[in-house]
Amino acid sequence: MAPAAAWAPPAPDDPASSRKVAALLGRLGVPYCDGSIDAAAAVEAAGFAVLQEEGLVDTLAAAAGLPPDGKRAPASDAAAAAAASDADREAALLALAQLPAAAGAAAEPFLFPLVPALLDRAAADAAPAAAAAAAAAASAVARGAAAAGAQLLLPRLLAAAAPGRRFRGREAAAHALAALAEAAPGEVAARLPEIVPLISEMMADPREQVRSAAAAAGAASFGCVDHPDLAPLADTLLQAASAPGPEAAGEAAAALAGTRFTQAMDGPALAAACPALLRALREGAPPARRAACAAAAAIAKLVAAPGDAARFLPPLADALEKASSAMDDPSLRQPAADAAGLLRRIVKGAEGMAGGGGGGGGGGGQAEPSAAELEECRAALSAALASARAPPLDARASDHVAEICARLGSSRRLDLGSWRGGVAPYLAPAYVTEAEAEGVARAMLADCEARLRRGGALEVLGWEDAVGEGPAAGEELCDCTFSLAYGGKVLLTSARMRLIRGRRYGLCGANGVGKSTLLRAVSRGQLEGFPAPEVLRSVYVEHDLQASDTQQSVADFIEGDPAVRGARSPEEIAAALEEFGFGGEMASRPIGSISGGWKMKLALTRAMLLGADILLLDEPTNHLDVANVEWLERWLVAQRRVTLVTVSHDVGFLDAVCTDIIHFAGRQLRRYRGGHSEFVRAVPSAQAYASRPDGGGDGGTAGGGDSGTVNGGGGGGGGGGGGGGGGGGGESIGGGGGGVSAAAAGEPPPRFRFPAPGLLDGVASKEKAIIKLENVSFAYPGAASPTISGVRAMCRLSSRVAVVGANGAGKTTLVKIMTGELKATGGTVWRHPNLRLAYVAQHAFHHIEEHLDSTPLKYMLHRFGLGTDREGDSKVDRALEEEDKKRMASAVWTFDGQPRRFESIVGRRKKKKDFEYEVAWQGLSSIKFNRWIPRAELVEKGFEKKVNEYDQKKGAVAALGAETRPLNRSGVEAFLAEFGLGPEYSCHSLIKGLSGGQKVKLVLAAAMWNSPHLLIMDEPTNYLDRASLAALATSIRTFEGGVVLISHSSEFTASCCDEVWTVAAGEVQVRDPRG
Repeated sequence: MAPAAAWAPPAPDDPASSRKVAALLGRLGVPYCDGSIDAAAAVEAAGFAVLQEEGLVDTLAAAAGLPPDGKRAPASDAAAAAAASDADREAALLALAQLPAAAGAAAEPFLFPLVPALLDRAAADAAPAAAAAAAAAASAVARGAAAAGAQLLLPRLLAAAAPGRRFRGREAAAHALAALAEAAPGEVAARLPEIVPLISEMMADPREQVRSAAAAAGAASFGCVDHPDLAPLADTLLQAASAPGPEAAGEAAAALAGTRFTQAMDGPALAAACPALLRALREGAPPARRAACAAAAAIAKLVAAPGDAARFLPPLADALEKASSAMDDPSLRQPAADAAGLLRRIVKGAEGMAGGGGGGGGGGGQAEPSAAELEECRAALSAALASARAPPLDARASDHVAEICARLGSSRRLDLGSWRGGVAPYLAPAYVTEAEAEGVARAMLADCEARLRRGGALEVLGWEDAVGEGPAAGEELCDCTFSLAYGGKVLLTSARMRLIRGRRYGLCGANGVGKSTLLRAVSRGQLEGFPAPEVLRSVYVEHDLQASDTQQSVADFIEGDPAVRGARSPEEIAAALEEFGFGGEMASRPIGSISGGWKMKLALTRAMLLGADILLLDEPTNHLDVANVEWLERWLVAQRRVTLVTVSHDVGFLDAVCTDIIHFAGRQLRRYRGGHSEFVRAVPSAQAYASRPDGGGDGGTAGGGDSGTVNGGGGGGGGGGGGGGGGGGGESIGGGGGGVSAAAAGEPPPRFRFPAPGLLDGVASKEKAIIKLENVSFAYPGAASPTISGVRAMCRLSSRVAVVGANGAGKTTLVKIMTGELKATGGTVWRHPNLRLAYVAQHAFHHIEEHLDSTPLKYMLHRFGLGTDREGDSKVDRALEEEDKKRMASAVWTFDGQPRRFESIVGRRKKKKDFEYEVAWQGLSSIKFNRWIPRAELVEKGFEKKVNEYDQKKGAVAALGAETRPLNRSGVEAFLAEFGLGPEYSCHSLIKGLSGGQKVKLVLAAAMWNSPHLLIMDEPTNYLDRASLAALATSIRTFEGGVVLISHSSEFTASCCDEVWTVAAGEVQVRDPRG
């Protein structure tokens, strides 16, 4: 939006204006005014009496040619105004502009009625100076308004800015509205539903003055919304409401759907968000409507007061219902219908809480009082003033205060602060003392409560508070109540979190409930009521280092962090590196060469150097071997001054470390003393959250039986798909309160359906090798010794291999050589030419981190859209380097005495035990010149990567052909559903909004898209709860291809692997039961 043009009204208090006003007051014979003082000085000298007893406002209004009652001037008054001199009108209007700042809120009852006439004068006065002075007076009145009185002035401004009025008056009204937004932001924000359509209409006005004024008023009005989650979106929401096309509304709906909400939605927040959602639903494209559905559902669940729900949600529900009936796509129609149903239920509940009344609410609700309520308030005010022995009030002042009180009552605003602000500024010190004004305010509030109680409406006030945690037990770091939502999903509503220094809290709940989102919200200071970073330092440790693949050394990484350098001396940094195991040679090692476990320790080192009060750990045991897990447990327990909040599926870790468990249940947080075992005794269904693979065995139940392993025998799928996620009883997946099983909740257990890989040429038995490593070694550049050497191993279609070893032993290096991520520096790696190999990296999010702003559907279409796997193109066995290009450019074949240079491979056929490839030549387009070249010859001349690339393309085509799986929306949606990602997540949620477990499922599904013969997974158990682990183990056992996995969980590998490769001291020991 272009910035509004500057608007400079005359300054009523500048010397020239003051002289004009003083001269006029002297001529008019105003008491205390001898021609030397202006209106502000007169009020200062004579006090409030100059307004009420001496009638200064009435005198000035008459001099300015304004009608005495402030209404629009009839023809006779207009003629009288024209008869007055231009100079007198200007001076009188400038004097009126001085009064709000001089007299304060007590002047409102006398000045507010004049505002419509002032805006008329700004529009119609023939003298430009007088018109400008009238506009300045209107803005001065608005700028001086008290918050309580603003609700009486705002309707007058909106009426003056309405379509059909003179454009100068509309311009002046818009500027007055901007001034009022500065004076009373809460009241202006609450009226945004009325303001927004007017601003939108004015933004399309052909006159630049009106458009500029509207832009200023719109920016000021939207800036009034005091909601941290919406503040960054203020300009986006304004554009959505005022821009001519629907595109801005679609962008706003998408932004709202992707917002991590941390606070309840009050009236002003709803007023800012709802217009954008309404417009997106009515005018937006299908994606915009879908985003609006998600955002509307999320926002509705966060409404804090019944009156706000009753006021703002019905129009949204109507729009959702219309959108549902208008959309042809069922995947869009159903979410709209679901959201509409949700909003209807919330509105019905709110109306029930309000006793069927139309008022109720909080946070700036603007319910109009009835005539009876106004009369009751006048009588109550008269009685209260009589009790305070106050002098008689001017009728305008009495009516002004009575109307404010009536509005407070009809809006159910019964806090003393609101009533004090609605009564005291208008009475003290003009009529009574501050203490007496306080007594009148209390009396008016008591009268309102009594009337509401008689009408049976008092019970609607407030919503149930969050559950308490008991007495403090140490130094309290925070005690806050907040709401949290993200990606269109409400996670927590008015949840309370209380943290004590030195205690260690484990967050437990099902995948997707918001555990990691809560950690991020704490670290970013997004929680309402949470102490500021300068008061309480929270450091979030996640797996951001797992994607690091740079040559930056460990020491440079720590020392190069500005925050660390600012907090610690070089000696302290060196000591910390030594304590965490990064002394000596380790400090100089490149980050890309250390294991995932060591990267996690490096991230912990950085966190502690930052001096954390609260340490936020997200799955800290991921990638750590047993020894390092034990080290981490000891180290955390020793930190007596640091509070820990951690997310982990590792039961043993939670038991060893945690003093308390915080349970996500029913969008609330409930604390339990002790570790995970004590927690599970209190909430038995919560064992489903843990990663300990002790689900149902053969004949057992996966829901929590004490016997069996993770195989879930009774519920497993058979055949090539692999299937179920648990035993006959179904995995317990937790939930609100005490939690429920999947079967009891009517939800299917988690599952992963691995597609059948199909046949490999020449492989008639599942026991035949499909990949071989012969005397393989590998050394990282600059390393003193190889990471692994002399490796001899093979994989078959029947392989179920567990690769085990300590952190840094070389496990990941070994599997990267197998996949082609790394090239062996010695020995040979043979893969079947038709082999399709899938790899899920140790840092699983590495696969998707460049696509976080896409949906899973878009990610899949992008990755596989060219008929190949884009991710595979970067592997070293296919990516061409300069040396490869030079060898290929120099390669020449001679046929019929003519030299031929390679252009591309266009075909392949089997010949004996190997393959031949049909090669097309540069400059020869006819296929009659093509020749069949043996694979060995192509490899010898430097074309091995081209051969590998063609083999992969053929394999991908064969895979999709065998599965008849189309690469379109329906095909991808159905495929992702087989991995636990329904349409809500696969097609309508951004990847960045998925939980850690859901991201792992997406990565695994993408790996299986091409129906691989061999699946290699590095630490696949990270981020998965027990139910998902049971499903994964079942699918591994029943998969028709081979599996190689790295895991530090011996229980998990024992449940699905029968072959073990132990990596230690640079060697690989193979234990294969088949010999």
